[in-house]
Amino acid sequence: MAALRNHVLKVRFSDDELDAVRALFPKRKIAVGLRALALAQKAPRRSPVLEARRELLLALARIGNNLNQLARAVNTANLTGRKITW
Repeated sequence: MAALRNHVLKVRFSDDELDAVRALFPKRKIAVGLRALALAQKAPRRSPVLEARRELLLALARIGNNLNQLARAVNTANLTGRKITW
């Protein structure tokens, strides 16, 4: 079981410093990377399966958005008696 992390440490960065930190950890949360560095541990790797799942969910969300737009257009046309044009 992971240790409960209930302490918050606030750190301020300049714009350049923040850009440099983000460059170190482009695909993970900065807090995870900084914690690993501070404790001389390996930063956990992000699972390729999780990354693929995220991309799949984004694609499904886009498809759902398009479907909702189509349904709204059809329903609006039915209510107003208009013809649908594409």
